[in-house]
Amino acid sequence: NERLQYVALLDAEGKVLGEARRDGGTWGGLVNLPVSVSSTKQATDDVLVLARPVVMGSIPGRPDRLVGAMRLVMDTRATTAKIGRVQQRMSMIAAVVVLCALPLAYALVLRTLVKPVGRLARAARRLGEGDFSARSGIHATDEIGELACAFDTMAGDVTAMRDELVRTNELLEEKVAERTEQLQESMTKMKTMAETDHLTGLANRRRFGELLDRYFGEASRYGFDLTCCMCDLDHYKELNDTLGHQCGDEVLVISAEVIREALRSSDIAARYGGDEFVLLLPHTSVDRGMSVAQRIRREMI
Repeated sequence: NERLQYVALLDAEGKVLGEARRDGGTWGGLVNLPVSVSSTKQATDDVLVLARPVVMGSIPGRPDRLVGAMRLVMDTRATTAKIGRVQQRMSMIAAVVVLCALPLAYALVLRTLVKPVGRLARAARRLGEGDFSARSGIHATDEIGELACAFDTMAGDVTAMRDELVRTNELLEEKVAERTEQLQESMTKMKTMAETDHLTGLANRRRFGELLDRYFGEASRYGFDLTCCMCDLDHYKELNDTLGHQCGDEVLVISAEVIREALRSSDIAARYGGDEFVLLLPHTSVDRGMSVAQRIRREMI
């Protein structure tokens, strides 16, 4: 677009991430224009500066977040020159009309010049305030009509660029949401792997230590029973040496399943190491804990 003189992408802190300007531009300080993502500020009478935010949202449970801004600078010198020529013609016509018939001239100027120019000025002000639907609505064939046509063309170009930016922002939000979901799933899997014994599916020793500290603190504070049981498999080393480690692993898996089925959902079972298992039974007395341990022993036999 020949009217587009400068494009810049900025991050949320106003730092220019990338910029492009048309060769031969006369505004050397464009890069130093005040950063504004909520309003439009004019640098000179020869340019129209548009700054709009880029917002990341549409992620459940998270507020919208400003990630940067896009700045556009449009060349308005051609339009300004046309306005100047129209103003000169308006002055000459107005002088002749005043000499001939002041009332008629007033009515003619009001209808053909003042009102159209006023509509054009209001449309330009709306566009500058961010209303991208603003158009002059003038369909004359005179100089005012040419000026209105030029303005409507420029407004259409700005609107098209704004719509493209909105579509790009929507695609970015979808990709960010997708990547965030994938990251959360990966983190959940990693956390589970870090806390679980890979062979038996029970809690590992590190996870059991964390749970023991927490439940022991609660039992001490509120005075409820807490029973901890440790057990191992008799002659497990001889089993490994005789039948091999694969058979030994199968025995550990079966043993873990027996222990898991014997416990309540609030109880905790962990593989402490090798053929050793440990149980944590909240709100359970010693006698009740012994009963659970004996039931597991019988099921193992």
